[in-house]
Amino acid sequence: MTKARKTLIRSENSLKQATLKDVFYVFEKIINKYNEHSTKNISFVDCILETINKNTRENYIKILSTCNCCERHRINFPKQSNEKLPNINMANKINNSKNICRCPCRNYARFLVRTFNNQ
Repeated sequence: MTKARKTLIRSENSLKQATLKDVFYVFEKIINKYNEHSTKNISFVDCILETINKNTRENYIKILSTCNCCERHRINFPKQSNEKLPNINMANKINNSKNICRCPCRNYARFLVRTFNNQ
């Protein structure tokens, strides 16, 4: 991880410069960390909490909300850390084969909101 990327995670000053690409990069690192700990009893939310501080998580939600990958991902997209997440109907999700967008923006934003609900 480069010095700039480490700063992105921890520094309040670099938050204004973070982009969607930066947030996706950080989540890629968190996913790798989670996979490394798969034999331990650690949740994905815990991995996020260990890696990203509160202010950065709030900012990442805002950055992720700027993604314009597809119209479907705009539905029930959390824009603030205190939002209540909707109940997801898995039957609709599985049966809706027209959805081809693979962007993780909404999924990442929802996990960030869960970090605030867990505290």
